Formats: sequence, C-alpha cells, structure tokens
Amino acid sequence: LQVLSGLFNTDDILFDGPLHHLANSKWQDTMGLIHDVAFNVLLAVIVLHIAAVVYHQWWRKENLIQAMLRGRAEGREGQVTPRSGWLALCFLLVTAGLLWGLLALIPAPVSPW
Repeated sequence: LQVLSGLFNTDDILFDGPLHHLANSKWQDTMGLIHDVAFNVLLAVIVLHIAAVVYHQWWRKENLIQAMLRGRAEGREGQVTPRSGWLALCFLLVTAGLLWGLLALIPAPVSPW
C-alpha cells in the first residue's frame, strides 16, 4: 500500500509521485490519505518488531541480535543448504530492471507552458 499509494501521491510542495499527473484530484487525495495511514501502520509494525526482538533477547535469553549480525544461530542449522548470494543479487537486478522499464513506459506529464 505504501509503494502503490506513493506513486500517485504529492505533498504539493516538493515531491510528486511518478504517476501523480495521471490521476484526478480526488484520486490523489485518496492516495495521500492511504499513504499517510500506511506510513503510521508501518511505524507501528516496526515498533512491535523491535519490542519482540527486545523481549526474546533479554527476557527469553535467546541471542537473536547476535544471530542477526552473524547470519546464523548456534544450534539452529537449517536442513537445506543456503542459496548463493549471487542468485539473490541477480534476482534483485532483474526485478529492479523490470520496475525501471515499467516506469519508463509511463507517459510524461504535459507541460502547462
């Protein structure tokens, strides 16, 4: 929701989403409201996540922070070998290229001058 609403959102001062010019003012206002609400929900989920990590780290005595930093936890080895980091990088680059290509297909805004 945050990403999709941001495409049509504007702050009327400095930032306009790349699809802002394709939407009417009612749609822009709706997307702005969704963008604001989704941002607040995202902040709440982040706080909840951090609280859960703190709970597990200090009260349940699980070394979550150390496991996140090292990328592995002692006594919790997986049954499947991990995928290559290069595969993840290739997936990221292909996805970014596809998104860039989709954004390039969007018609440019018409200049009022």
